[in-house]
Amino acid sequence: MSEVEMSRLLGEYTEVINRVLSRGGVFYFHPDYEDYRQELNLVLVQWMKKCPTLLHFLLDYPEEKIYQRLLWFLLDLRRQSCKQVSGAVEVAEVAEVLADTQKSVLQALEDEEHFAACWESLRPSQQRQFWVLLKEPQETGFSRSRLSYYRCQLKKSFKNFYPNL
Repeated sequence: MSEVEMSRLLGEYTEVINRVLSRGGVFYFHPDYEDYRQELNLVLVQWMKKCPTLLHFLLDYPEEKIYQRLLWFLLDLRRQSCKQVSGAVEVAEVAEVLADTQKSVLQALEDEEHFAACWESLRPSQQRQFWVLLKEPQETGFSRSRLSYYRCQLKKSFKNFYPNL
């Protein structure tokens, strides 16, 4: 299938992708809307590349099948991005990770008791957010916008204890 046919066909399936996103609960103002939309476009292009001609694609992938498979793919993506860090995180574990990975942050948090008080003031969900931010972004499976949201929310909490942040 030629590039021109693929781009024309991709334009025709824009409405299907919009319906899939809507059915999957990803609306225009969702922070990961464009990421999910791009993922669905890429999957559709991969399916197009598997077929030698336009006719083969239309026979192998009727619109109902495309809708259903894209919806499954979107639900899998959402499930992966919504995985929560399980279990409670101890202060000692956080301090250990800080010591290993972020020396400058550890220097800013020299006073362990002060940090422990700050840590205890966080809700469990905020503690999990902080724990996610300490990991490499690729390891977390979270989008950049979600990690940015976590940083913004935690910055507000840490400002009470560390006014220089």
